[in-house]
Amino acid sequence: MNRFFEDIIRDEASGFFAGALKIILWPLSLVYGGAVRILRAGYNLGWFSQKKLPRPVISIGNITVGGSGKTPLVIWLVKRLTRQGVKIAVLTRGYKGGAAGNDEVRMIREALPDVPVIVGADRCAAAMEFLKTSNVDGFVMDDGFQHRRLRRDLDIVAVECLRGFGNGHLLPRGILREGLSGLKRADIIVVTKLDLNPDGEQSILETLKHAAIEKPVIRSRQRAAGLANLRDKTSQDLSWLNGRNVMILSSIADPKALEETLKNLGACIAGRLDYPDHHAYSARDLRRISGLCRDKFSPVIVTTAKDAVKL
Repeated sequence: MNRFFEDIIRDEASGFFAGALKIILWPLSLVYGGAVRILRAGYNLGWFSQKKLPRPVISIGNITVGGSGKTPLVIWLVKRLTRQGVKIAVLTRGYKGGAAGNDEVRMIREALPDVPVIVGADRCAAAMEFLKTSNVDGFVMDDGFQHRRLRRDLDIVAVECLRGFGNGHLLPRGILREGLSGLKRADIIVVTKLDLNPDGEQSILETLKHAAIEKPVIRSRQRAAGLANLRDKTSQDLSWLNGRNVMILSSIADPKALEETLKNLGACIAGRLDYPDHHAYSARDLRRISGLCRDKFSPVIVTTAKDAVKL
């Protein structure tokens, strides 16, 4: 059901039931939009207070739900700052506000083993508690654009090139967390996954121009770094995929992006098994996956780093 709902808000589902549900969700988007505008006005007019940390904060977020590439951007930025000798800690709310079983938190920790990753719904309180016993030069906040309770020194917003701003509707009818005017708070906009849809950049730039959003735009490409065997932890060059039949397994917001990446690497897609974003795999899921591989005569399953930490 979760995956079906994701298809609805992205206008990827069709049929009578999908059409009826879209009509029902549209007025709910208006209600949600009203609440977002009130909250935004509260911060803009000073009705709601903001807390400031005694260290600089860089926020990386988006204005759409899932799949914009913000977490890989966090990892890239922290690695770059660390190489320059800057001590950084990552601030993240974690999916549903916790660290237990959280795929994105585990992925960040695996990619940045020497970097503190602080998890908490109240990121300011979590950071202040961390600073009582540890010291860093600054913080990078994951998924922080709407977390206005914590003041930041730099706001970076990721916009994904495949879907852009979706159908232009706010949740739950569309994928927007807030209206495009919210991008006026951003300091930098990063257009991600250009390698998967080079033509999508122009559409995004035109939308920004129409919405009078004049911000520096950085273009980025998200490339696969390599392959790792989950059984023996050995690595494999990406060229190994060329000409091979593979099954795709993922529980990410945008599984089509993964499929396009594998096609570009020469893989032959035997099938794709999509689960809802942040799905926790069960033994039943694994049996289903194994059965599908037998049916498709595909001995190879390809998944993401975000999914791998759960398998």
